[in-house]
Amino acid sequence: MKTFRNWTATAMSLTSFLKPGDEVDQEMADYFINAVPPKTMTTDLIQLGEPHDHFRDQDRKYRPVFATLKRQGGKWFYAGICFSGQSEPARHHLFVTQESEVPDFGFKYYRSLCSPKLQYLQDRFGYWHGLDSTGKPDGPLKAGIVVHICNAGGTRISEETTRQWEA
Repeated sequence: MKTFRNWTATAMSLTSFLKPGDEVDQEMADYFINAVPPKTMTTDLIQLGEPHDHFRDQDRKYRPVFATLKRQGGKWFYAGICFSGQSEPARHHLFVTQESEVPDFGFKYYRSLCSPKLQYLQDRFGYWHGLDSTGKPDGPLKAGIVVHICNAGGTRISEETTRQWEA
């Protein structure tokens, strides 16, 4: 069981200390309730009142996500970073259209449909990378992001999930 006292004794952020599925003590649940007014508070769900981040959902809407506890069998468990009122970890969605390809190197270049200034590269191994403003790779994307590849009209033609980078 992860305890509030153990967390406060570390220099870790809450979301680094807790992993989805971790059982937490009542003092941790009380923290979720009392730190700031909760975003969601029911008998089985508590969400911290301040957003942890903002993710684009599967409907292309940019929505806040919250650290979440859910009760099961009378015990509290960390559910992860979830959309408001939900207890399943939220997944960030990217919507892109292919702009070009360099077959000799196995590179495919994409542009975001929702934020056209953002560009991405998919390498020959299937890893996704963000590109900086000059078009150079800016590092791999986090694992678990859902990438919707769309045609020029915005219709989804395929979907992939980013993987953990293996150097």
